[in-house]
Amino acid sequence: PFARLDVSYYSPLCLVVGFGFAVLAITEFLG
Repeated sequence: PFARLDVSYYSPLCLVVGFGFAVLAITEFLG
């Protein structure tokens, strides 16, 4: 049960973190 819970929580979290890094890279590039 813990493994499924981890995947359920960390999958979207990883996506959000990756998106955040992409936005940060774009802002640094434009700035």
